[in-house]
Amino acid sequence: MAIVLATLLVFAAVVALVEWRRWDSLNHTVALRNRISATAAAEGEALFTYDYRDLAAAQKRILAVAGGSFAQQETSANKSVETNLTKLKATGTATVEEVSVTGDAGGQAAAFVVVDTQAHATGGSTSGVQYLSMTLGLDRGQWKVDSVQSLVPPGS
Repeated sequence: MAIVLATLLVFAAVVALVEWRRWDSLNHTVALRNRISATAAAEGEALFTYDYRDLAAAQKRILAVAGGSFAQQETSANKSVETNLTKLKATGTATVEEVSVTGDAGGQAAAFVVVDTQAHATGGSTSGVQYLSMTLGLDRGQWKVDSVQSLVPPGS
């Protein structure tokens, strides 16, 4: 009887250890995807939130999570974008509706981001939905957006 009890105890300990490792791995995966998702959402919102009276703040938000060639691209295009937004007295707001992380291997990830946007300018107002495909990379322990591509839904 003692051998059966000891065997059951060892079996229960092994099962508990296996389940704990599975739970720990799942929590790690969820936390990783949440960090990637938060970065993608922050960039999606930053790209469409601006006020012509303080475009430096908008640029700062964009560059806060931009990395690599995307950060360089945004920096080099900034002056012409600022000129146009100021000329039009444009403001924009954005709300991220959904982020889907589609990969997260080896310090690289991809995300699909759906953003509701509203813009106001001297010529009028508009609202719409933006669909963005992003690639992200790990940079000194932080996820950064390496590229953003605007997608056009079929039939649009």
